[in-house]
Amino acid sequence: MKDFGLSRRSLLRGMGELEICRMFAALDGYDELFSSCNVVVRSTDPHRTERWCLDCAKCRWVFLALAAVMPRSRLVQIFQRDLLDDRAQIAGYRELLGLDGHKPLECVGEIAEARIALRQLAEDQQWRDTAVLNELAAQIPPVPSDQRERAWRVDRVGTVPEAYQAALDRWSSPTMSASAHGGS
Repeated sequence: MKDFGLSRRSLLRGMGELEICRMFAALDGYDELFSSCNVVVRSTDPHRTERWCLDCAKCRWVFLALAAVMPRSRLVQIFQRDLLDDRAQIAGYRELLGLDGHKPLECVGEIAEARIALRQLAEDQQWRDTAVLNELAAQIPPVPSDQRERAWRVDRVGTVPEAYQAALDRWSSPTMSASAHGGS
């Protein structure tokens, strides 16, 4: 195979899902553009305008993970609905949290990451009185500290050009990370 000098690298591979969400939340220019809903992506309707189906594991996961790092008003504006204050979402969140059924096969975070996010939101004034948290927060067991650390980790990638690594290091500075998930 001929080498054309091109290579692929992932800056995200060494990060926890919650840390990726924290970095994304620091950018607000994509709020009206991004989607991560697999149901909408698979739609064959050429006239579809929705970015979120609002009733799948991926929508629930993205909403939960971003809720851990983003103001409620901004997140509800992005989704056009508050999935954590919708009782119809409880069964789906039970699966994401490993309380019922099986973890969804969709590309969603680990059970520990979902539990970390939900436990964090249970202590957050803007989220703690939502339907999902009222129903499920007390059922979530404590998450071991090593799992909490992995959720917010940024590992050095090693094969990334130094300029990219320097940018990643700036984005993942301890002050940015601490402010995003309850530190000082």
